[in-house]
Amino acid sequence: RAKNEVRTLVGGLSGDRVGLVLFAGDGFVQCPLTTDYSAFQLFLDAAAPDQVPTPGTDVGAALDAAVQAFGTARPAADSAAPDEQRPRALLIVSDGEDHVGNLDAARRRAEEAGATLLTAGVGTEEGARIPIYERGRQVGVKRDPQGQVVQSRLHEEVLTRLAQSGAYFRIGPTTSALSDVPAALRHPAAARN
Repeated sequence: RAKNEVRTLVGGLSGDRVGLVLFAGDGFVQCPLTTDYSAFQLFLDAAAPDQVPTPGTDVGAALDAAVQAFGTARPAADSAAPDEQRPRALLIVSDGEDHVGNLDAARRRAEEAGATLLTAGVGTEEGARIPIYERGRQVGVKRDPQGQVVQSRLHEEVLTRLAQSGAYFRIGPTTSALSDVPAALRHPAAARN
C-alpha cells in the first residue's frame, strides 16, 4: 500500500528531484536524487524489507542517510537556483517505531540541513503480524529472539513529533492524504494546522 501511494505521489510531480532511502536498523540510499521518475519507480518497485540486513528500526539513520544524499547530489541541469537554495523535503513513510531513540537529534540535523520533514504513518494502532516472504509467497511471520511473534504498531505520536517542520499524513487501508504533500511543501505552516 505504501509503495503505491509513493508511486502515485511521484507520478504527479514535475521537475522535482526525488530519491529513496531504505531503512531498518540502518539506512542507505536506494535511489540517489533524480528527476528521472521512471528510474525512481524501478528502485521503488525493487525495494524490499530484506534489503537492509541490520534488524531493528532506526529512523534517525534514515534521516542521516537522506541528509547525506542532499549533500552529495549534483544540481539538476535545468535548475536556475544553486542546489543549496532549492527547497529540501524528506517524506518518511513508517509505522513510527524507533528502536534506537535518536529521533530528536536526527530531526534537528535534518532541519539544520534545510529539510522540511513530512511523515506518513502506515499500519494500525492495534498492530499486525509482520509476514515473511520468500519468492513472493508468505512462509511465516517475524519472531523475536525468544520466538514470540513480532507485532508492528502505528505510533502516530512519534511521527507527529518528527514532522514539526512539515506535516503528518496517514496512509489508511482505503484512504491516503499523500495527495496533499505538494500543497504541504508549498505552505508548510498551513499544513500543520
